[in-house]
This record gives sequence, structure tokens and C-alpha cells, in this order.
Amino acid sequence: NLVVALIAMPATIATGYLSFHFNYGHKWTKTFKAKQLLSFTMFGLTLIAVIIHWIAPGNIETPGFWLHAYMFLVFLLAPIVGATGYLGGTITFPR
Repeated sequence: NLVVALIAMPATIATGYLSFHFNYGHKWTKTFKAKQLLSFTMFGLTLIAVIIHWIAPGNIETPGFWLHAYMFLVFLLAPIVGATGYLGGTITFPR
């Protein structure tokens, strides 16, 4: 799932940029700044999680550093995904 999410993220970031460009005329608001920060943070953390899973596939299943690092990143991604989705919704469907 993380690999598919990682592959899809550039397209979702691009659509957010297009909305920012065409619908909002490049007006930097706190919402856009926060969304951009969260989007790139989410991309980076997802990339790191996928790399950890690839470099330590056997160690990811046994307790230890790699499992803890991987699980930390995955649990850290949950609120970031939620916040990014919420901000994207406020951009797409303003009040």
C-alpha cells in the first residue's frame, strides 16, 4: 500500500498545485503553506518507510530497530495523511 501511495503522491501534489495556480491565483495563504509542508513531509516519510522495508525485509518482521523505525514512520503518517486530506478538502471545497 505504501508503494502505491508513494507512486500516486506526485500526481496528488500536482493537482493541488494546479488548484492553487488556477483557482486561487498563486495567493499564498496559511492553508497552502501548511498543505505544501505536510505534502512534502508525507512524501519523504513514505519514501523512508518504503526504503526501510526494502533494505530490511527479513528484519522488519522481528522485534528490533528496523521494525520500530518502520512502525514509528507508519504511525506518524496517519495524522499527517488526515491533516493533508483535510487541508486539501478546504482548498477544493472552500466555505
